[in-house]
Amino acid sequence: MKPTHLIVDAAVVVMTFAALAQTTGAQSPQSPQSPRAAQPPARPPVRQTVRQPERPLPNGTEIDARDGDRIIVEGDARVRVITRYRGFVRAVHSTEQHWLILMIDSSSPITGAPDGMPDLSFTYNGLEGDWPLGERWEGYATVDQYTLPAPYRPNGVGIATPEGLVQIFPYSPVPPNASAPDIFRDASARAVLTHRGFGTGNAGNSGNSGSVTFDQMEQTQIASATRNAQMNGQMQQMQQMQQQNQIQGQNLGSSMSWSASGVQNLAAGPLRKIVDVPPAYPDAARKANVMGVVILEITVQPDGTVSNARVLRSIPLFDAAALEAVRQWRYETTGLPNAVTLTVPVNFAPPR
Repeated sequence: MKPTHLIVDAAVVVMTFAALAQTTGAQSPQSPQSPRAAQPPARPPVRQTVRQPERPLPNGTEIDARDGDRIIVEGDARVRVITRYRGFVRAVHSTEQHWLILMIDSSSPITGAPDGMPDLSFTYNGLEGDWPLGERWEGYATVDQYTLPAPYRPNGVGIATPEGLVQIFPYSPVPPNASAPDIFRDASARAVLTHRGFGTGNAGNSGNSGSVTFDQMEQTQIASATRNAQMNGQMQQMQQMQQQNQIQGQNLGSSMSWSASGVQNLAAGPLRKIVDVPPAYPDAARKANVMGVVILEITVQPDGTVSNARVLRSIPLFDAAALEAVRQWRYETTGLPNAVTLTVPVNFAPPR
């Protein structure tokens, strides 16, 4: 088990009790000469006084956790959990598709050296910022995975290389108070990037634990990252089409063209769905922890019912569930004499 570093913000507790002590003192009569001493004071803004969002974290205490340790986080104490991997790292970056893959061969706790086989991988999609280590980099490095305990999920990574520290954090248009970049940001970092998607894997995912080479893992992860990038690109194009159709399709009857079959072609947007049936998440996908988007073309009759559907972009585990769901959708009546076709995405994600 790799050591985990936990830095506890004890100063939060001290300041909280100090603020409460000041409040208690303010409510006690201080002098019989004051005519307002016995009157209850206005309720102090405790939340604003006790916890200032812009207040920086104190240095805290660094705890080197080992196997069997139990760490208790008291109340809303702000802590920084760092899962550290030391060993040989290969990084592959695509400037065009905006993804980064990290493959890590952790040093053995017995020998203190990597064994030449990657143990796990991190993939970052929608990468924004200047990646400073080129299209391919490999060497010995320390990879720190940042985690906030509430909610407990990865909140970034730091890659300490001989060329300098690189940090990557989740993208947020308006960073929340005490967000990962605020808490884990290192002023000495050579570069700080953001990502819009994150995935992790290990050598055991392929059923060949301990025998997957760096090249084999790289091929698998590049193929997955490329598919995700292509799908994201298609979704962005569809969103742009929807926005354009919403602007241009105010007059639905004059904005569509007729096909030879008498069915009008239309990208999703102007028609308003009034009955939405979400797709069932298949058990096989749940066991495999798979998510994705199936893109369908559907035919909507003048009364708003869906009479036909076919798959344009397939994910075999989800196709049947997507088709079954959309056939139950209902749209507002079109007011047109013929059916229209829509291109629609159907999203699948593991139920929470």
